[in-house]
Amino acid sequence: MIPPKPEHTGRTARFIKLLKEIDEKRVVSKERVHELLTTSSEATFKRVKAELRDAGYPLTYNTKDKLYHTSARAALARPRLDPRSRAQLALVRTAIAGLGAPYVEALGDVLDILDARIAIEDPDATATLSSRRPQPRADSAFYDRLDKVDTAIREHRLIQFDYTHTAGGATDARWAKPLAMHDHDGRIYCWAIVEGEDRPKLFALDRMGTVELLETFEPDPQWRFDDALRHSFGIMIGRDAPRELVIDIDARAAANVRSRRWPAETGCEVLPDGSLRMTFAVTMSDELIAWVLSFGGLARVVAPRDIAEEVRTRAMRVASEHAQ
Repeated sequence: MIPPKPEHTGRTARFIKLLKEIDEKRVVSKERVHELLTTSSEATFKRVKAELRDAGYPLTYNTKDKLYHTSARAALARPRLDPRSRAQLALVRTAIAGLGAPYVEALGDVLDILDARIAIEDPDATATLSSRRPQPRADSAFYDRLDKVDTAIREHRLIQFDYTHTAGGATDARWAKPLAMHDHDGRIYCWAIVEGEDRPKLFALDRMGTVELLETFEPDPQWRFDDALRHSFGIMIGRDAPRELVIDIDARAAANVRSRRWPAETGCEVLPDGSLRMTFAVTMSDELIAWVLSFGGLARVVAPRDIAEEVRTRAMRVASEHAQ
């Protein structure tokens, strides 16, 4: 089987090959680094060399053979990484990708190297850490998709993938321009505009099949992920104009809510009885309805009336399901 060319692999996969080669041969040329990482600039090489040094792969130039060498002791002195932390690192990578420039340029390669080191130690991604917050239920295939989507966003590359629908489980092929990644409660999404559609949408990485990196594209500055989520309480993005929802939080839960800023929040007022009045502007209300129900009676929708009725209907359904 012919190995894929570096330009068809994700950035973590490229670093995996580089790190393995450095450890096996103890020597590498500048040209080889450029080839494996698909780079060409001297500034990029110097930055990567410094990041490799900090990660435990110090390279020293030898004027005789004009190659970069590393000692066997370097591997022994290299600080170990816990493979169980990879899912948490994936969330960090997603957060950095969401910040965009200049954060990606400053931290992207560092995260790629850390991810590559963990992948070398645990290639099947079987190690897991007890979760203090929701995190991806990931395997090696998931990390490969994450790597390629992250690479495609950073390098402005088109991607091809099969996508499985939630309803019915049907799968179809997609060609898309990936624009951003997003972590929502530990589930990672790719925000991309599909060929033939007029606006981007979110794709869950766990429902994407094998991702193929294609040619480059020129990003359209009109698409900004923060703008897309401005009137969303989570990940649901509607096409209609936003509606105002007013929700009162009981005084017993008010401190917990008031201590944080919430998506699509437009108002936060402490009422005389110690309760909290929250105002939101959303294009879809389902996520806010679920949020209200999660308080178990310590939150209620004040307006609009149809949303309050929907909360009541769902609460009665929950009560009915637990009647026996």
